[in-house]
Amino acid sequence: MRTVGLNVCIGIFYWLGSMALPWVALLSGEWRHFLLYVSAPILLVIPYYWLLPESARWLIDKGRVTEAVRCFKRIAAFNGRGQLPSAAVDLFTVSWLRYSNVRAIK
Repeated sequence: MRTVGLNVCIGIFYWLGSMALPWVALLSGEWRHFLLYVSAPILLVIPYYWLLPESARWLIDKGRVTEAVRCFKRIAAFNGRGQLPSAAVDLFTVSWLRYSNVRAIK
């Protein structure tokens, strides 16, 4: 269901952009202004590099387990779960270290 919802959202925004584009071109009057109006919204994407945290899965895959645990703690606090049990964090860290050692041997 999540995929359907996302595809519908993408389709709606694509449709709205396709409907608005000729009017923006007509009202801008000159191609340079039109290019500026159409290209300017991409500047809103640049701050996301600093605002969005890395995925915990990606951090684990790169071997950055302490950062992944920090990410899990932040997610737990956001969800109202409070602190993660330290036993669970230790178990996760130890099991990851065991897995990474087995993977390194192969």
